[in-house]
Amino acid sequence: MTYEIHGAIAEYIRIEYKNLSEIYRFGTETGLHKWLLEEQNAPPHDAALFKSGSFLDFVNYLSSAHSSALKPVDPFDASHPISNYFISSSHNTYLTGNQLSSEASINTYKNVRNRSILAVSSNYFKFTTPDPV
Repeated sequence: MTYEIHGAIAEYIRIEYKNLSEIYRFGTETGLHKWLLEEQNAPPHDAALFKSGSFLDFVNYLSSAHSSALKPVDPFDASHPISNYFISSSHNTYLTGNQLSSEASINTYKNVRNRSILAVSSNYFKFTTPDPV
C-alpha cells in the first residue's frame, strides 16, 4: 500500500529521512538493520519491508503496522510522590500503532490504566461495539 503525504508533513518526513539516512546509511543492509534495531526495536527481517532504503520505502514502512513511532521506554521509577512527575497524554493515546494508518481502540486506554497511570482525555469516539473502560 502506498500513501500520499502532502505539505509540511511531507517536508518534515523528508528531512528526517535525510538525517536518519546519513546516520544509518539506509542504502546498506547493515544500516537498515541497525536503524530497525536501535530506532524501531524491530527484528532484522523487517528490512525486507523497507526494501531498497528509498524515501518511498521509508514512508511505506512508517505507514505499516510493523513500524514503531517510539523507542521502547526505560523502566519507570515510581518510587517518588506523584507530584514529582510530569504526566502527559495526547490524542494519540488511543492509537494502536503509528499515527498515519493505525486504528483507534479503547484497549489502549485500558493499557494505560492497568499500568497505574492516570490519563484524562477529552477525545470522543464512536465505537462499533460497547467496551466500557
